[in-house]
Amino acid sequence: MATSIMDNKTWEKHLKGYKTTDCCIRDKNIFYFALREDYTQWPASKWSGRSEGPPEGDVAKRVLSWFREDPVDEQWAHANLRGVEDLFGEAPRKPKPQCVAIAGLVVHSQGSGDNGFEKDIPRSKDGGPFSGSINKARTIDGWLYVCGGNNSLGKRLANGLWHSFTQAIPNPPRTDHFSNTFEDVDGFSEEDIYTGGHHGQVYHFNGKEWRLLAFPANIDLQSLCCAGDGNVYISGMHGATFKGRGEKWKRIHKGEPAGMVLGFKDMVWYEDRVWCTSDYGLWTIHNDKLTEADVPDFVRGCSGNLSVADGVLLLAGRGGAAFREDGKWQQIY
Repeated sequence: MATSIMDNKTWEKHLKGYKTTDCCIRDKNIFYFALREDYTQWPASKWSGRSEGPPEGDVAKRVLSWFREDPVDEQWAHANLRGVEDLFGEAPRKPKPQCVAIAGLVVHSQGSGDNGFEKDIPRSKDGGPFSGSINKARTIDGWLYVCGGNNSLGKRLANGLWHSFTQAIPNPPRTDHFSNTFEDVDGFSEEDIYTGGHHGQVYHFNGKEWRLLAFPANIDLQSLCCAGDGNVYISGMHGATFKGRGEKWKRIHKGEPAGMVLGFKDMVWYEDRVWCTSDYGLWTIHNDKLTEADVPDFVRGCSGNLSVADGVLLLAGRGGAAFREDGKWQQIY
């Protein structure tokens, strides 16, 4: 059985009563984790036990920080974020390296001199990026990009300052009374960005304009990765996975309805392959084959979210957190 880096005393102080909902790497020595209070452990007087759970704003959130090079008794810290929606985070390097946590339109940044809430992300009616939900954050060429409902996309330029791409992205009317949405965004550079969303909608940005690409399946797309081998990998419902670029795509995994309802939550490139995860487990794509990752049990138990930076692959979920570096896995908590 693997030995965790975090001891019981530290776990009691920072993690007890919380579940991990996201993770990100600022550099190989600074990791961040988004935490959500486990309301099912509340006393009956605070929660009725109804299936939909309490209002999200009543559920406490935290950003947990781990500084690997600091003295052992100073490595861990957390910031409480109360009254916010479901939380996820990313660690852009520009305009300065830090953790940026996002909950709805609320933004909290920490590191490199910042530690607090920023101005909310402006709505599209006010010239900002968003008119619907925010679904994903990604670092592209060091900058933070965030995508969401109604084909919305924004780039964070500085603390409280955002550039909106939304007004320039096509958002054609639907006949099924639903709205278009971007579920994920990634890019090889700021002039070569891909987005994926519902009904097989894949858009590409060449630095000047956005274009809807021809895609071979009319399915809801959940995640994508602009990989180190020069290809874009896109996954949808039931794990159906495609590989390509521009107008050329091929299906490399049919999908498994019996074992996986939703697509992958995260897809990243690390070492010589794509790593994919969801609450169901951890997989890799290598030589056009999607297979369950050959990892120790303690790693598989941490499935849920992925982040990669500075030579490190970080995995975190409801079962804990672990990272891979120099070919070896280490359990964090």
